[in-house]
Amino acid sequence: MQKFTLKLWLITLFATLTACASISQKQSDLPLSPADNPANIILRADAYSPLRNLPQRTPTQNRYLTEQDAQTLAYRELAKQLYPILLDDDLVVADQVLKHELFRTYVDLFLREAKVVDKRILADRQKISLALSLTPRFYHCVSSTRAKDLYHIGRLVLTVLSTEALFCPAK
Repeated sequence: MQKFTLKLWLITLFATLTACASISQKQSDLPLSPADNPANIILRADAYSPLRNLPQRTPTQNRYLTEQDAQTLAYRELAKQLYPILLDDDLVVADQVLKHELFRTYVDLFLREAKVVDKRILADRQKISLALSLTPRFYHCVSSTRAKDLYHIGRLVLTVLSTEALFCPAK
C-alpha cells in the first residue's frame, strides 16, 4: 500500500513539475506534424549555464551544480519545442497535456528519454545539448483519445515508474 501511495505521489509530483513548464512556440509559426515523417524529426536543445565558484562548495560540487543547471534549462527548452507539435488536424501536444493528467505524465516521461549529445565548457559557461527523437509511438500515444487507450496509458505510467521501460499499446 505504501508503494502505491509513493507511486501516486511521484506521478503527482512529475505532473506538477511539468505543469510549470512554459507553453510557447519559439522556433517557427508552423507546427510540425506527423506528415513530416515523424521517424526523422529530432528535437535538439542547447543550454548554457555560467560556471560557479561558490566558496562553500568543492570544485566538483560546483561543476555538478553547473551541469545540472544547464541540463535543466535544456530540458525546459525541449519542452517548449515539444508542446506546439501538431498531432492531428487542430490538435497539438499542449492540448492533450491540458486535457488529461495521464498525457502530461507521459510527455514528461518521454522528455526524460532525451540523450545528451554534447557537453563542454566554453570560456566561462557550461554548454549541454540534448536530442530527442519523435517516434511514431509518441504520436500514437499522445494523439489517442479513446477511453481504452487512456486506460493503457495510465498503466504505462505506473509501469514506467516501476521498470523504467517506455511502452505504448499498438493501435
